[in-house]
Amino acid sequence: MKKMMTILSKATLALTAASLVGCAFGNNTDEQNKYDQDQRGKLLKQHSQVVGEYKGSLQSNGRVIPLEATVVSVDQENGKNQNGEPRFIPTLKIRYRQLDTVRPDLIMSVRYVPDDGSFTAAENASPSSVAQVADGTTLRGNASNNEITGVISRNAGILGAFVLERTDVNPQSPIANPEVDYHNRLRNLYKSIEGTYEGGITPPPGTGKKFITLRLSIFTYDANVNGKLTPVMQGSLVDPDTQLVLAQLNVSYQLEYTPALLNMSASTAGQAFSITGNLNGDVYTGEASSGQGYLGKISLTKKVIN
Repeated sequence: MKKMMTILSKATLALTAASLVGCAFGNNTDEQNKYDQDQRGKLLKQHSQVVGEYKGSLQSNGRVIPLEATVVSVDQENGKNQNGEPRFIPTLKIRYRQLDTVRPDLIMSVRYVPDDGSFTAAENASPSSVAQVADGTTLRGNASNNEITGVISRNAGILGAFVLERTDVNPQSPIANPEVDYHNRLRNLYKSIEGTYEGGITPPPGTGKKFITLRLSIFTYDANVNGKLTPVMQGSLVDPDTQLVLAQLNVSYQLEYTPALLNMSASTAGQAFSITGNLNGDVYTGEASSGQGYLGKISLTKKVIN
């Protein structure tokens, strides 16, 4: 009987100890959860000072480049709790877009210090998409009174000074489908250029050469670029009298220049033909060259299809 009582006593002590440990573990978990929630609330309050939609401009090499940006607060995993569950912490991200050209949006991580208003955004080590090419873009400045001001730099050096003004405190999501967004914006740009242009080349004075009548057709298709379908433009240059195809052309449109450049070069091996010029409304003007030298000034007008 005495032996039985001893066994029961030890069992009771073991159960009591296990209960105390369980309570302590439960209390620690509750305290950790409360701490995490408090920290989350604190960060979200700080982030609300800069989260939103922005419009502004960049002063670079005498040019004024329009900008758009969106600052959001997103949850990112930050280790595990004592139960092995993931812990999440609100983190600032910015979508940065220059409107002087069509390129993939940059999705950058942000560090914002409320005490002094310092605002730093830098590209992720790994781009968020195949279309996004890391060029070391960094924004450094100050955020206050619904405005972010500072300097933008890249690997090649300082790009210029920028100003961004908050236009809406409720941001749209900038993170979803950056490749699809880039694809659609690029295709829409190219669609505005597509069409049939008619005109010709005026040879230099004194050469005795005649005006060359031409018809140019520009179209867009999706090509495999780095494993992704990307809109590209191509052209076909035709002699309208004989319907003979004179050259198949690779077409590039460079909005970052003022005025924007619309350049074309022969895509067929063995051909040497190029056109450099600008598109102003429906009129394309430029200069044409071939393997034999300078051909003259080219002027083509887009046909209006009723």
